[in-house]
Amino acid sequence: QIDILIKNFNEELKNLVIDLDDQVFFLAKKIAEKIVLKTIKTDKEFLTNIIREALKYVAEGVKVKVKVNPEDYRIFKEKTDFNYKGEIIIIPDKSVKKGGVLIESSVGTVDATLEKRWEKLLKALENEN
Repeated sequence: QIDILIKNFNEELKNLVIDLDDQVFFLAKKIAEKIVLKTIKTDKEFLTNIIREALKYVAEGVKVKVKVNPEDYRIFKEKTDFNYKGEIIIIPDKSVKKGGVLIESSVGTVDATLEKRWEKLLKALENEN
């Protein structure tokens, strides 16, 4: 009976550790999300790189609308080279949070908003876990 009791105790302890790991991971994700989404610094180089990366998913030569937060829109008053062979129109959009980019074309949409990029990062972390 003592062996059974020890076995049950070890099983319960194992389950508690697994539950605790899940809770710690969940809490860590939430804390990191708050920090990253609240404190992200956006500048022209940062957004330009995001737009360039997102444009890789759009067919060359297609006219695109690049939607950015109105605060971010101000940094694109000067012409910017995105290394894209097609017409680019940058539009301020209140629905796009600061640091995010949404690209629309006749072919489709590329969602490079902070929320979507954060979601992809978390999925990658969870798959490693």
